[in-house]
Amino acid sequence: MRLESRFATEDRSPILESRLVERRGEWIDVFAPAGWTTARLEAWLDWSDSLPGDFPKGAARPEPPINAALGGGISRYAARLAAWGRAIGLLDEATATLFVDEVAATILQGLAAPGPCLSDGYRIHPTADDALVSVDEPALVILSDPDLDRRLAPASWSNSKGSTDPRLQEVRAAVVSAAGPRASSTDPELNPRLAAAIRTARTAGYNDAEIHCASQGRSMESGGERLIVLADRASAAAGSEAAQRVARTPGVGLTFSPADVDALRRRRAAPAVGLNLRAIDENDIKPLTRLWVTALEIETACGFASLSADARVRHDARPISIVPCGLADRLRLEGLAFDSDAGRERAASLMAVIDGASLCASADVAARLGSCEGWTAEAAATLAEIARLEDHTRPSNPSASEAYERARKAAKRSGLRHLQTTALDLDPETGLRLGGVSIGAVGAASVRGLIETADGDVVATLHPDAAAVIVGQGGDLQSAERHLLGRRTLAGAPGLDLEDLREYGFTDLELHSVERALDDAPDFAAAFSLEVLGRGFVEDALGIRGEEAAAADFDLLSHLGVAPDRIAQAQVYVFGAADLSDWEGRTPAIAALLDPPTLPARLAMTTALEAFSATPCDLVLTVGWREEASQLVRLQSAAALSGVRAIRVEHELPPRNRLLFDLTEDTSAPPAPNDEIVVAAQTERQTVRRKLPDRRKGYIQKAAVGGHKVYLHTGEYEDGEIGEIFIDMHKEGAAFRSLMNNFAISVSIGLQYGVPLDEYVDAFVYTRFEPSGAVTGNDSIRSATSILDYVFRELGVSYLDRKDLANVRPDTADGDGLEPTQNTPAPAARFISKGLMRGAPSDNLVVVPFGRREPEPATSTAAPVADVCPACGDAALQKKGAGFVCDTCGVAPSAADLSTG
Repeated sequence: MRLESRFATEDRSPILESRLVERRGEWIDVFAPAGWTTARLEAWLDWSDSLPGDFPKGAARPEPPINAALGGGISRYAARLAAWGRAIGLLDEATATLFVDEVAATILQGLAAPGPCLSDGYRIHPTADDALVSVDEPALVILSDPDLDRRLAPASWSNSKGSTDPRLQEVRAAVVSAAGPRASSTDPELNPRLAAAIRTARTAGYNDAEIHCASQGRSMESGGERLIVLADRASAAAGSEAAQRVARTPGVGLTFSPADVDALRRRRAAPAVGLNLRAIDENDIKPLTRLWVTALEIETACGFASLSADARVRHDARPISIVPCGLADRLRLEGLAFDSDAGRERAASLMAVIDGASLCASADVAARLGSCEGWTAEAAATLAEIARLEDHTRPSNPSASEAYERARKAAKRSGLRHLQTTALDLDPETGLRLGGVSIGAVGAASVRGLIETADGDVVATLHPDAAAVIVGQGGDLQSAERHLLGRRTLAGAPGLDLEDLREYGFTDLELHSVERALDDAPDFAAAFSLEVLGRGFVEDALGIRGEEAAAADFDLLSHLGVAPDRIAQAQVYVFGAADLSDWEGRTPAIAALLDPPTLPARLAMTTALEAFSATPCDLVLTVGWREEASQLVRLQSAAALSGVRAIRVEHELPPRNRLLFDLTEDTSAPPAPNDEIVVAAQTERQTVRRKLPDRRKGYIQKAAVGGHKVYLHTGEYEDGEIGEIFIDMHKEGAAFRSLMNNFAISVSIGLQYGVPLDEYVDAFVYTRFEPSGAVTGNDSIRSATSILDYVFRELGVSYLDRKDLANVRPDTADGDGLEPTQNTPAPAARFISKGLMRGAPSDNLVVVPFGRREPEPATSTAAPVADVCPACGDAALQKKGAGFVCDTCGVAPSAADLSTG
């Protein structure tokens, strides 16, 4: 396979810089191109972690060069493909070396990004004689099939997981059985049975998104293989009954020709690469496409598929997906509106060049390795289609026409290696690795951009391309930035400004706190939170209970009676708008280049690009989550009329927070039909996490259990209540230390959500595992049966006054567990952190040991000798009263046990 050295040149090599990235709990040093964001870098590292590592038998595994980019992941990817390329006879030794350099160069320059690769799975070995068993083709589902309902059933509501839960069934039944118009049946204020069912579902842990979908009889589940239904375009456009059933079933799409059904199935099995049209010089499109057709051909041979059926498709049809990305960004840079004839012609021209170049490369691969097994059956139709495209592009696009002509002549001689080479869709993760350009061929270019500061913070900004458009068209750049990014102040805000807040009782102190919070707050809920305003103001001045204001879904402004439209106006003024469609400085020329594409514009662009793509676009059109299913039918009909080759319509997923309504106790509701609804009729109380202050107090206790050092750190609230713990151990295995660290995190989260400390103490004291035994360094505990036993004994003694868990009286022992020699005041610095108080405690402040019980006079000069406990084996059995009690495990053995021992 002939390749040219075009991208791996010194003048094109990007500048690499050292970056520190956190991976699996540790910081690693990685070399990456300058200007890459941390998110993009981590996306490439995730991709590298999933790469397969198999090489052909006998092939050398080259070591990545020192300071290789991205930890050597790109070098490993290219080297593996080159080795397999030589094994299957596509590359010779010299070409393989050039191939590695060119592939790595195009990735580091941001020109291309291969799709995800599986490290294991199914494949037909490229050099051995093993083969998969034959796989039956899935039956074709036709819209006019009388058995369509049965075929759609697996994706319908009645077969979803939620429909089997009686609580969601009751939600659906409450809507279906209600009398009157539909608006009243779905309104819990007018449908008491629905209100009770919603309370029950919430109590069971379902969020409002799942409850809302259940009320409409639709599932949130769209997993599994998507069903493709072959439809008559006229029937779909007219909204026939069968077409309506398809529109209402999630995850089911329509296409309008058997060839497109096959193309969509093959695309699922095809390895893919995204080409960044925003960054590619037009003269580089053909060589870049040729390079990646070669790479994907090798990936088709040696790569893994997740299903055996996909592996069979890869072997027989050898589909690949060369996907143009950043097309909308390129049009904007060239000053062409997405919704314009000129924009669509330019986009189609670029797509035709890529498609023609990929077919040429496929024919060249076939000349060396032979055509794919499916070529014989498809040859006549494919050659006729290439000839049609050649004639279609000859007047307006000579470069594409020349490529189609060359591909047609070569395919007549040797056939094509791939039955399809181009596509219009790419997964979002690969788009992120390309740098965040518009994903796929019909993705919209964003007016928002992200920049990463030197300390790693990601800040929203006006996209540089959008800024260039505004300046070029004579617009006010600062005004556009304020509209898009917000002003971060309520001073002069429409709808709700600072003076309006004074009328609700806010003073200068609270207004200052809110203004400071607006600098970083994501929304008004965070800026008007209990933490910002203070419990005293919220409870005393506003008359709102602190527990209510601390709820995650509490909206203070709505609670005060501020109208929603006023809040919405202020929200845009403070935090910015989603786009520039409502910007007052927008001119028709700026609007054409920057406004989000309308539905007709998206459909028209898709139709223009699909004329030169081997695969239909996986076009997914959505309606709002509250919209009726009839809106889906209308959307599907409009798409069918536009001429697109495939279409899928869906509801947007509802947000995960509480979004329906606030249900309070309704005494007028009818009696609940079962016990679950009776329980659910009570007002739901949400558990709220109590956050610790940023600067917190606590203590550190160093000790050793059975010779193993343990450091226990605690963090406290202002009132002295414990809110977090950390457990550090030295010279232990990494797995054990990590397990203890994560255990401490889980306990801390529980404490902050209100789990009493005594519940943890009762659960974990007397747990038994190694290390265990004698405890040194603690003034109260002398032995423990495990690390957890020691930790929760210490916490119980220190925070719960559980002296029964101590082996030594802590109020009479010094730091070594010995009796103090004199009763003298101790300096406060011994107990109070000077750093926590920022040096505030005075030097002459002391802690006087008042109220201490004097030790009782010893009745014997000889220290009692502890016996061995028959239960735990520690020498901690002491005589107490008429019997014996073990100070370690608390067991009181009988006399018979002692005699037996």
